[in-house]
This record gives sequence, structure tokens and C-alpha cells, in this order.
Amino acid sequence: MSNKEESVEFGGPAVYRIVVQGCLRDDSRLGDMRIVSTSDEAEAPVTTLEGRLRDQSELSGVLNTLHGYHLSILTVEHEGDESKLTARADAKNRIPAGLSKKDGTETKGE
Repeated sequence: MSNKEESVEFGGPAVYRIVVQGCLRDDSRLGDMRIVSTSDEAEAPVTTLEGRLRDQSELSGVLNTLHGYHLSILTVEHEGDESKLTARADAKNRIPAGLSKKDGTETKGE
């Protein structure tokens, strides 16, 4: 086999990204997953859930909850360990150089 398949560890915590067709609100049964719903008039609404799950059992519970809501599951992606989620959050919250975090005013010498 010329392409080497990447091994995925299923025994411990990992970050998952799940995309479903339909709108979804926060639900305690979905753990600490970040939920973002988007809709546009031409297409059906889509909801993306992303977050750390403890193990495959918790992933199964999230998928069962989504199934119970009659939402079509479009994709489930194993994003790796928690460091990938943290890096994405850091990039999203990054403050441009020269600006203060508190009030957006310019700072010098930092």
C-alpha cells in the first residue's frame, strides 16, 4: 500500500467536529460542544458542533442525541487532541499587534 493510513486513537479524549442538517440550540446532553448554526434562504440550515469529548462512549451519546432530534448527520471528523481546538480558539481570539486586549487602544513596546 503506497498511502500510509493515519492511526486514530479511540481510547481517550479527543476533539470532534460534527455537522448536521438543521438548526440546533444549546443542549446539556451535548456536553461542552460549541454549537454554531448557519442558514441561508437557498439551502437548508446547517449546524456545526465542535469540542472535546472524553471517549467514544461520549461521542456515541452525542450522535444518539442528534439522531433523537431527527437531524441528518452530514459529517463526523476526528480533529485530534485538545491542542488543535486550543490553537484554533487562540487564532480566533488573536489581537492584532499594537492593540490592547481590554479596550482596543494601541500599546507601545509590547
